[in-house]
Amino acid sequence: MANRSEIVRGMGLGMDIVDKLAKAIVDAGGREDCLGFLATPAAQQTLAKIGGVVVDALNEKYVKKVVVERRITIQDAIALGGYDEVDPRIEQFFQFFRLPISDDVIRETVAIHPLCFYYQVPMSNAEHTVATLKKRGYRPAGIAELLALGAAREEHSIGLTFALGSVAGPIDTGLIPYIDSDWLPYDEVQYCRPTKRCLRLIEGSDVEIKQYECDRRNNARSYRHFVLAVRE
Repeated sequence: MANRSEIVRGMGLGMDIVDKLAKAIVDAGGREDCLGFLATPAAQQTLAKIGGVVVDALNEKYVKKVVVERRITIQDAIALGGYDEVDPRIEQFFQFFRLPISDDVIRETVAIHPLCFYYQVPMSNAEHTVATLKKRGYRPAGIAELLALGAAREEHSIGLTFALGSVAGPIDTGLIPYIDSDWLPYDEVQYCRPTKRCLRLIEGSDVEIKQYECDRRNNARSYRHFVLAVRE
């Protein structure tokens, strides 16, 4: 149970937050009494957006800004990643835009949020993970963003990086692309072990299984699995 000093400090922090939020509303052209709107049922979406802004500000250093090429073929996009292994079914199931698109999205800079399973997103299958992302104001990144991240070598050095926005089939049983980065075997000549980068497919229902696999590895702390998200 909190003691009196902790309660007083908490009340002081709460009042400070309210004062600063009220000032921000006034600076944006509103009135101080507009703050009461946040206590109404109609403010749910607004509160969700405020929460997203705060989370994004705290995680800004982890956000990856990559250039997504919308007019190149998927074969060229894969080649830019320099993967050691590529599932051949990816070119069969996924293609980029075929129809004319506007010039402003041919080369689009996208801010990608790599959200870590367990720490930032609950461990779950693909369907439930996508629902969680949408509830938090994100959309799942697709294969175009995944390949752009891979081309920039910006995926996490060790672990799996999922793009749940591209699914060949239903979300629960369809195939989902991901990058698998793992240690190569020890080389007596080399001082450290480089990574082996593979572009693979996984069934949506098996995403959760892959998350738990890292817990059974000898150096589990080095392995982190991520889902890529883009703020809507």
